[in-house]
Amino acid sequence: LDWEQEEDINLLIKSLPSSARMKTPNGKLPLHLACATGRRWNDGVKHLTTAYKAAISIKDEDTGLFPFMIAAAVQNDMASLNCVYNLFRECPNLYQFCPQLEKLAAVLEQPPKLRQQTTDPDDMSDAASSKKKKTTLAVK
Repeated sequence: LDWEQEEDINLLIKSLPSSARMKTPNGKLPLHLACATGRRWNDGVKHLTTAYKAAISIKDEDTGLFPFMIAAAVQNDMASLNCVYNLFRECPNLYQFCPQLEKLAAVLEQPPKLRQQTTDPDDMSDAASSKKKKTTLAVK
């Protein structure tokens, strides 16, 4: 299989759909490999997730990273962001598997005014904290 050719990925999945579930000896799924090699959403990742959707929520045994994390770490461009976005779109509850994302999702689900009230000032930088104090004083 040539990971550089989307056609090879599609052909393999069409011929043997269970291939999307096969792990390498070190525990990597094809989705992990595709994300690690910089594959884009429309260049094979979509087909792998269609063939084995559960793979989106399975951590790479070697790195402990979810596929969206691998995709985000490999490239820092819009195509990578598109891949990460689509992985979340396919599995909207993915944040439940990652405690840090679950906390962020809980804050983002709140109305904007409540979000400001629940923000922990200890997590803010000194500059942001002083700006918040000035804003609070101006509002009073």
